[in-house]
Amino acid sequence: MFTLFERRRRLPYFLMVTKRTKKVLQAAIQRIVEPGTIIYSDEWKSYNGLHKIGYHHQTVNHSQAFVSEEGTHINSIESLHNELKLELKISRGLPACNIPAYLDEFVFRKVMSKRDVFETMLEIIREKYPLE
Repeated sequence: MFTLFERRRRLPYFLMVTKRTKKVLQAAIQRIVEPGTIIYSDEWKSYNGLHKIGYHHQTVNHSQAFVSEEGTHINSIESLHNELKLELKISRGLPACNIPAYLDEFVFRKVMSKRDVFETMLEIIREKYPLE
């Protein structure tokens, strides 16, 4: 699993990947993240070279600190992963075939936690099917 987290909107994005190689992760980033975006990460070698493909890349070395001297951190993703692991532990695991749907539901609950779900659904319906 590969996780992206948009800080401004506090929006998590999970992507199932079979490998966490530079080629796979950077291709995923290019599909999802706009060029010019600041990407904060740990120093996993697959992230090396993000600046060469149009991103501003700032890192934190977790073997030294949780926040770099420049203020870079990935605490939001770490917290998200901990919450997800706890939920999976409580539910006593999940069949692999159900993981994508579970992650979608997890994101929905995170995004909607501070919103009225019914009102949001009505907004979506109004946008999709406007009255004439």
